[in-house]
Amino acid sequence: MSDFFVRESTIPPTMLVLVGEQRLPNAIPVRQFAGVVKRVEMIYSKFTERAAEHFKSWLLVNDVEVVERPGLLPAEQVNDFEAQRRLIKTILNEYGPGEIFVNLTGGTKIMSLAAAEIARECCSTVYVDTESDCLWWLHPTPRKEPIDVKFTVEDFFRLHGQSWKSPSIPSTEQQAVARVLAASFESLEPLLEYLKKKSNGLSFTTRLTTQEEKRFMIACEQAGIIARAGSFEPSTVLSVWSMKNREFLKQNAWLEALAYVACKDAGFDDVQWRLKVEGTETDFDVAATRGPLMLVCSCKSGNFKNSHLDELQAQARLIGGSFCKKAVLLMEAVKFSKRADAMSVDRARADLEKRARVLDIRTFYWSDYKDLGPSMKTLMSAARL
Repeated sequence: MSDFFVRESTIPPTMLVLVGEQRLPNAIPVRQFAGVVKRVEMIYSKFTERAAEHFKSWLLVNDVEVVERPGLLPAEQVNDFEAQRRLIKTILNEYGPGEIFVNLTGGTKIMSLAAAEIARECCSTVYVDTESDCLWWLHPTPRKEPIDVKFTVEDFFRLHGQSWKSPSIPSTEQQAVARVLAASFESLEPLLEYLKKKSNGLSFTTRLTTQEEKRFMIACEQAGIIARAGSFEPSTVLSVWSMKNREFLKQNAWLEALAYVACKDAGFDDVQWRLKVEGTETDFDVAATRGPLMLVCSCKSGNFKNSHLDELQAQARLIGGSFCKKAVLLMEAVKFSKRADAMSVDRARADLEKRARVLDIRTFYWSDYKDLGPSMKTLMSAARL
């Protein structure tokens, strides 16, 4: 066996990447072998030059050196086997035994074939197999190891050329309101609809007849959404309040907070709230990562249109591609006032689900809120790239 081949327990410090449009296969080995891969060489074409620039920016943030080759790249004749063979050999010839390995996952098929042939003579190669969640080392002896990585939402944004500014998160008190709603939404929805109609500064009276209603009102008070307008005990049935922050209940904020806590409680690696996506007019309401996947959520507590599905699809295409899973959270496919008409609900859901399936978007309704976290976790676990 050639001295150029590394032992299975040794990872070379430099990786040569054949850059493809999908960003995660470029980045997975860097994160898998964090602290070991210290330098990256890239081969890219004019078509993938933008992806290479985004990858370079992400690498520099992660303290990985990027080798510049201004006279050699971007590569031309990307589908010419001999041209790619010469280019790859030029780079690999600068490294000695055990100093570099090649990531064969991206680039054109001709690039991968040329790299595989050249690497047989001098270095190890790896293929990122996301369908089976493993890395395949092809030389010197075929072997595989499970993909074991964690990416943040910031990683996804930077890898796709999006600027990053750490967003705010719902307050602990707002999260508590969301948890109360999730646990008992069916019984609390009439009270929620009642509160949505109260203007800020307006005093109003409620008759709290259940423990769930009392817990909800006290949680709203602690979150600064309402305030007590008079002195009374929490156990009092008839109580007087004033509205302080109707927007949290009337707009989508409470449902966004519900999605946020569902992902947090389900143990996602990273969860972020209200993220601006450059190139689109709307935001990600909630984004969360689990392993090499990101989940993005659109939350609509009011009237829902099928065009909202298309908006989410356009956003996800910009950040993550096939590594970005999509979910829509809504109360129901019809207005609250039409909820009693079961046939209308069934027809509206069927129409919505038909379009969602085409776009590979998972829909969640009010009846899913209680177990939303486990359902989202299952969605990510079942995902195949």
